[in-house]
Amino acid sequence: CLGLLKPYEVLLCDEITVDLDILGRLDLLKFFEEECEERGATIIYATHIFDGMHDWMTHLAFISNGELKYGQGGRKEDIEEIKGIDHLLSTIEDWLRVDRDETKARKLLEGPKKRVDPYAHFGSRQMSYYGC
Repeated sequence: CLGLLKPYEVLLCDEITVDLDILGRLDLLKFFEEECEERGATIIYATHIFDGMHDWMTHLAFISNGELKYGQGGRKEDIEEIKGIDHLLSTIEDWLRVDRDETKARKLLEGPKKRVDPYAHFGSRQMSYYGC
């Protein structure tokens, strides 16, 4: 929240409202909306809680495994899957389920990963805690 103490052009928020109640969350989103409209600020908001987001957001990107999966073009008006809906939850749920299945299939193709011993370069396991 330190980014809120001084004027900003771009603010990156990662799960900033996760511990807020509904009123606190909606008030913060209203504040962000005013910041964007009055000062031209850009807010990048990463979240898994979609209540109240549909009306607030102007752009949407769903990124998985380093790749833009949904939201090409960025503007919410340009994303076919969310045109005409009032709530993002069901659409995002569909995207997440597809992504989960694709991730499982990719991991099966990759095969088991080699297990790395995090203590291998230390003389003993206890020494790794002290950095000796």
